[in-house]
Amino acid sequence: MRILLLNYEFPPVGGGGGYVSYNVAKRLVERGHSVTVVTATYRNLKAEEDVDGIQVFRVPSLRKRMERSTSFEMFTYIILAFLFLTVLRLRGRRFDVAHIHFALPTGLLGPWVKFLFRVRYLLTIHGTDVPGNDKTRFRMSHEISRPFLIFSLGNAAHISTVTPHLKELTQNVMKLNNISVIPNGVNTQAFYPRDVKKENALIFLGRLIPIKSPEFIITAFPHIQRRVHDAELIIGGDGYLRETLERLTEREGMANHVNFVGWIPHNELPEFYSAGKIFLSLQKHDNFGSLAMLEAMACGLPVIATDTGNTSLQVKDGVNGFLIRQDDRGQFVEKAVY
Repeated sequence: MRILLLNYEFPPVGGGGGYVSYNVAKRLVERGHSVTVVTATYRNLKAEEDVDGIQVFRVPSLRKRMERSTSFEMFTYIILAFLFLTVLRLRGRRFDVAHIHFALPTGLLGPWVKFLFRVRYLLTIHGTDVPGNDKTRFRMSHEISRPFLIFSLGNAAHISTVTPHLKELTQNVMKLNNISVIPNGVNTQAFYPRDVKKENALIFLGRLIPIKSPEFIITAFPHIQRRVHDAELIIGGDGYLRETLERLTEREGMANHVNFVGWIPHNELPEFYSAGKIFLSLQKHDNFGSLAMLEAMACGLPVIATDTGNTSLQVKDGVNGFLIRQDDRGQFVEKAVY
């Protein structure tokens, strides 16, 4: 089968959604299918290359950062992908089905793909792409693009969401019966407990943006360090808050106990997770299906997670981690020193 996969971010660019689409594509290739990915370029990444048997095309965009993209930068991808797909069709390329990741922005290409290649498309919703899940970003974009979102959802042959909560939010946009919940998985051949020296460290990995609660973690950490004197905080990932967070760490007197390690290549993450004692997933929205959280758990780390959305379906309080109320510093500190 000839499969077209669209995602505005694809490894090494972006977060969990990009790696989910990569893993899907890789498994499809292993099963004998032909997979073509059309994504956005970033700096000196090749415009065309073979990645584990996947044909990857990267169209120009104005993306400036590896870990995040603005609405305008996403829009530049949509315009160039629209034109690139048209050229592909004019050159005789055909597909049997399309798999589109993220209702926004990539889903906006869905109806065009359906018309251009005469194929049906599956639309996978990851979280930030529907209104109501991430209330700190994209609120204006969701309002402006709502009619296009409805058009994209309505033309999809099937829709999958990675959490039950996202299914509900999608149905708030448009009442549909063709929605399935397919949670994110984790590659346990790559992510498993390592026999390495562990630091007495709390591990954070993710975009350094408000919805991930990095400021809350840093301001609470001194209370943990006073009770556990050799405790460390290791922060992986990058984002526009990094300089602010580094200054905050200095003001809290924790510069010697907090380590910002920046963006970590995906193949190095198993060692990164395994070197710590606890993984932090204190997102302000649904943690269910968080790829980083699943990878950390697969590496044997217990998790402290905010009890939001459907998180309790994966984190069993007191069994494989702890659930806390959002922004409850006292509860967070108690669980961290447990």
